[in-house]
Amino acid sequence: MAETTKQMIKLTIDSIQVEIERGKTILEAAQAAGIRIPTLCDDRRLIPFGACRICMVQEKGKTDLLPSCFTPAKNGMDILTHSPQIMESRRIQLQLILLNHPMTCPRCEKEGECDLQNLVYEYGLNDTQYPWDLITFPPDDDSPLLQRDGNKCILCGRCVRICDEVQGVGELSFTRRGIHTLIDTDFHRPLQCEFCGQCFDTCPVGAITSNCFDHKTKSWELKETTTPCPYCGCGCLLAIGSKEGAIKRISSHHDQGPNDGNLCVRGRFGWDFIDHPERLKSPMLRVNGKLEKVSWEEALRFVNQRLEEIKDRDGAGSIGAMISSRLTNEEYFLLKKLFKEAIGTEQIVLNGDGGDQGLTRGILRTLGFPSSTNSIKEIRNADCIFVIGADPAQTHPIIKNEIHLAIRRNRTQLILLGNHDIDLSRSTQVSPLSPSSIPLLTHPGREVSFLNGMIGFILKEGLENNGFIGAKTEGIELLKAKQEEYLDALSEEERSSVEKASRAYVQSKRSMILIGPGPWSQSTSEEIAIAASNLALLAGHIGKESSGILLLLEKCNSQGAIDMGILSDGLGVETLLKKAGDGNLKALYLIGKDPKLSSEALKNLELLVVQDLFVTNAAKEAHVIFPVCSFTEKSGTYTNLERRVQTLHPLRQPEGQSKPDFEIFLHLLQLMEVPLSGETPEAIFQEIGKTISQYQSIHDGEQWPKGSEYLYGEGFPTGRAKFIPVAQPQSESQPEKYPFSLVQAPSLFYSGKLSLKSENLKKVMKKPCLEMNIEDAQSLKIENGETVQISTQEGEPFKMSVEVSSRPARYIAAIPSSSSLIGKKACWAKVEKLKKT
Repeated sequence: MAETTKQMIKLTIDSIQVEIERGKTILEAAQAAGIRIPTLCDDRRLIPFGACRICMVQEKGKTDLLPSCFTPAKNGMDILTHSPQIMESRRIQLQLILLNHPMTCPRCEKEGECDLQNLVYEYGLNDTQYPWDLITFPPDDDSPLLQRDGNKCILCGRCVRICDEVQGVGELSFTRRGIHTLIDTDFHRPLQCEFCGQCFDTCPVGAITSNCFDHKTKSWELKETTTPCPYCGCGCLLAIGSKEGAIKRISSHHDQGPNDGNLCVRGRFGWDFIDHPERLKSPMLRVNGKLEKVSWEEALRFVNQRLEEIKDRDGAGSIGAMISSRLTNEEYFLLKKLFKEAIGTEQIVLNGDGGDQGLTRGILRTLGFPSSTNSIKEIRNADCIFVIGADPAQTHPIIKNEIHLAIRRNRTQLILLGNHDIDLSRSTQVSPLSPSSIPLLTHPGREVSFLNGMIGFILKEGLENNGFIGAKTEGIELLKAKQEEYLDALSEEERSSVEKASRAYVQSKRSMILIGPGPWSQSTSEEIAIAASNLALLAGHIGKESSGILLLLEKCNSQGAIDMGILSDGLGVETLLKKAGDGNLKALYLIGKDPKLSSEALKNLELLVVQDLFVTNAAKEAHVIFPVCSFTEKSGTYTNLERRVQTLHPLRQPEGQSKPDFEIFLHLLQLMEVPLSGETPEAIFQEIGKTISQYQSIHDGEQWPKGSEYLYGEGFPTGRAKFIPVAQPQSESQPEKYPFSLVQAPSLFYSGKLSLKSENLKKVMKKPCLEMNIEDAQSLKIENGETVQISTQEGEPFKMSVEVSSRPARYIAAIPSSSSLIGKKACWAKVEKLKKT
């Protein structure tokens, strides 16, 4: 794939010749050459600040010292990093920093990994040489997860800058003045933020710590294990510090994985579910109506025998499975052999609604691969970002960071399509040089109409990329035939916003579309993906860096499940459970899932197998329970949403008698006498590479196909990409008494049952509430915080307090996804004030 030509310069640092890209700083040039320049305020994720003055260097033949962190490297420079003048300057600067810093290193949580402590030892300082009366500050011990001690702060500003520049939150700032300057929240209140811990991560001293970690265990006692996060599809790499199998710290390295060293609250603090007391530790079998502990051999043989009996009597179609998106690629591969090849059933569903499957199938039909086209880090260089049906700040926080960086540093245009405005819009408001966001707010089910409307407008105005279309696509005439139909589906008010969004998207040099899970069915997700693909192809925003489509898949290995071909087309959870209720499903195998099973389904199921980490509601009704390992206790690979394959490295032995899902499937296949090429995850991954072409020769950390950070730069697998016109959706008739669309709102602190088993995440989970538009609340005379009753056409009415907000579209009401009061798909509802008694 073609790369942009970079202008390079040459300079000398400590007699070493260095070649670096023009525009880089002296510090970056030194780091590229492996030359260490000490610093306290520098973090490669942040804009240079120059606060600590420890990184001073000198140009040979000159007396002035230069801060290397923000002095641009120039061609022909000859730089010294450790002259006598530089060394003395650093000693003096360290003395000044120590003036108001307590010298309590042995008692500090940061001992052994404190940058200041290391520099003090390196430069031979014992105590400050200047007389000074310490100024003390009150600590913050009231915030959950994070604790702050301003007495240890050196005012490097890294916490303030990462919270603002990377996170876009701005919770911390420099307060007071002069010698009394303190980094704090307004009015020294407890933190009210995303609790990502980025401030804790970047702090070079012990000013910010976390009671979620054991700081009594020192850094030199820790064993570091790198493994991908088990939550969302971003695939952030965790650097886990452990001792004797117990997790003591979690961080991330900037040079590994897609996350640039950043983590969200789930990745940094949500790991403690692995030690939850409800972890299953022994296989169990129902004997005389009661679940009893049994050996693995007895449990496995029982399941094998019952599966064979049911298959022989009722056929393979009477056996089904519901699977988690958090298995490894190797486990999915064996699962496919077990169910599709050995048993012969196609009754396999993933997650609740198949949204991920619908999105990838839509992209497969139009472009050729069922996946995102670009990489996560490319987002920051896009000129226009179009977010559809997602709030990345809640679902994929690392992608939210990338969007924020794009807006702040690249003045990127943000377009939003969905039923909610999102907090990322605020990034455009606080960046005076960035264009305002373009919100296309609508009810669920209208997204395709807006996408089609954008296509119709681009065709009408002749803004399409005819060169790209003629050379690389087919079917444009079919799309042109729909032009008027697409435009006619929009109201006059909608047309104005759509025209503005269309021009911004098509006229940008690099535009990316990000599609989230949304409140849609599987079929609607597929239509949205196809319509978005049509739009990208029309503009020629495919097949180049920072131009394409990123699918925000929900879980850590949603992409892997799709790649392994485990799923059945068109089959969803509701369909499978209905079959059980109707008596057409006799055996159900639940792997990491806990659906609501009706009494009819439980009565009809002759075999219910639950394979899980925890005691679930389904497990209480199961015939057999298989306890499984957590992500810290097994091997294998995950594939993240940008097609990056990453290896899991276990850091401890399985809990109790639990086993990896891999071993359970392996033993069942052996009992069924199915031949296998190997019996380890490594051997099965080799087989995956032989049977799935994209995975051929892929190694840890690489994206498939090999060497492809973005797809379609050299063309499309089928020769040409396909325009597939999407029909205008039929509007669903709205019941007269139910004026609201009730949707699930994603929560940063909730990501399935794993997060509900994390005591750390529970500390920051918000109380469930109903979010309503301000005008809707006013029309119903509902005040913020008031409790209301919500009724739907199905299910019992429920009560919830109201949060009045400007974010939802009119007649949209949102409840947290963690509440489980409705399905993921939007439904009609009415909201009523409670009558006073």
